[in-house]
Amino acid sequence: MERLRTIFREEWLEALRHWQRRGEISLFEEVNLILTRSVARWSALPLDEISAEGLCRELSGMVENAGGFGPNTWLALWRRRRTERFVGSVVRRIRSGELTLGENAPIRIIAEHRDETGNLLEISDAAVEIINILRPVVAIGRYIVFTAMALNEQQQWADRFAAGDEASLEAFAEEVRRLYPFFPFIGGVARETFEWHGYRIDKGAWVLLDLHGTNHDPRRFPAPDTFSLDRDIGWRMQGFDFVPHGGGDASVTHRCPGEAVTVALMKEAIRVLTRSMTYEITDKVSPLDLSRIPALPKKGLRMRDIRRSDTGAGQ
Repeated sequence: MERLRTIFREEWLEALRHWQRRGEISLFEEVNLILTRSVARWSALPLDEISAEGLCRELSGMVENAGGFGPNTWLALWRRRRTERFVGSVVRRIRSGELTLGENAPIRIIAEHRDETGNLLEISDAAVEIINILRPVVAIGRYIVFTAMALNEQQQWADRFAAGDEASLEAFAEEVRRLYPFFPFIGGVARETFEWHGYRIDKGAWVLLDLHGTNHDPRRFPAPDTFSLDRDIGWRMQGFDFVPHGGGDASVTHRCPGEAVTVALMKEAIRVLTRSMTYEITDKVSPLDLSRIPALPKKGLRMRDIRRSDTGAGQ
């Protein structure tokens, strides 16, 4: 995680050099590309068959169209198949010895993994598992946009972080995850008939878990719509009352875009946004568009007048 965080910072500062020469950027689009380059470097994924921009479009499209159906979703599925073919070709090259990677390279570990019977994974299965570590990292871009929105709205905290406050970084990131919805709810099919709090749920019935509502429950979170760092929440608590992405034990259940890694990269984004650059958010009123799933401010949060400005605090 520390290596990914370091790479993420390096890629952001490199992108910052180019942003200074541009009049305006969409933070969402740019951060997604930074995250794509970062996870490709971290995982040792070679980008010789596909551009970083192309891979970014395909990975982010998997997330953007997860809450809908129709032509955009069909296009995202087609792009996913293309990404799976590309990653599958990388797996073949690793296994044949054509592509040599370090022993601890994540994609090599997956490509050479053997099941309980000693057999290598099917090429398609290995490709899906590799994508399952690439896509969630790119998905963190949405939370980084939410982080920039929160810093713009909570200027007192932006000033404190600029001055070097490290102790409050994690609490700030977690409050962003609580307050800003990624997916407002998730759905599943009941595997067995059961009764819960007097409600009968039949096998095969669709059930929705209200993530955003749970995170705004006033019985757990007093003044739930208020941004406050005085809350006892965090990714280390594996319960069912703070559920940005789901409940239960994160080590054995699915989390996209993740828990510990998400918070670590959000904290690094806070450091860069408050200590390594100055900028103006052009959307004076940047309401979160709650009519789309997953949610996002319109135009992806536009920034202009970007300058490199290291304060030296907490670097």
